[in-house]
Amino acid sequence: MAVPVAHERILRHEGGQVREVEDILVTEEPLEIRLGHGPLDEREEFRLSVTMRTPGNDEELALGFLFTEGLITGPEEVIRVAYCEDVKPE
Repeated sequence: MAVPVAHERILRHEGGQVREVEDILVTEEPLEIRLGHGPLDEREEFRLSVTMRTPGNDEELALGFLFTEGLITGPEEVIRVAYCEDVKPE
């Protein structure tokens, strides 16, 4: 998993002076949320959304997305949350 921050060299402008310093930057990466539904032996999956996020807490983010979009009303409606193993580039 990616880390939520990166240490980078930047140019800082202060008091009319420019100097190179190290800074900590927040990283952001895309997260694709897929939804599987139907009987377990005939499961169908579709791409629901791609969102930009700071890496970390991906499962909670996906569940919160499903809840706020009205796709679930509570955790009892979710069988499992997992990272996809068959990621295909577009």
